[in-house]
Amino acid sequence: MTEKMIIEVRKKLEGHYTTDNPRLLIVDHIIETLETLSDKNLALTTAEEIIDGKFTMKDCYKKIEDSARKVKVGNCAMLNSESVFKMAREYFCIDAFYSVDKNPQKSSSLGVDFDSLFE
Repeated sequence: MTEKMIIEVRKKLEGHYTTDNPRLLIVDHIIETLETLSDKNLALTTAEEIIDGKFTMKDCYKKIEDSARKVKVGNCAMLNSESVFKMAREYFCIDAFYSVDKNPQKSSSLGVDFDSLFE
């Protein structure tokens, strides 16, 4: 994907959401996934379908919200971020091609390895 295409995809997915909207984390994840897919043709096709309006964040959020409703207790539903990202990848038909780094570096927003505190 070209830088221009990435910008178009981001613009299409972000829509009217402000920069502090947590839903933009899903947008970032989808774009990062498209950029790192080993199947470049799939990434290009998916990006084109996003730009053409076949895939929308509104529909993606609806899928996630529908899934959350299925697991809610009372008025509360909790999904971890990886589950939400997986549902988003499934919506965009790219989950089967997504690979996770088997040895990710431990990090935190503070740059501290908290696991070492418990050794």
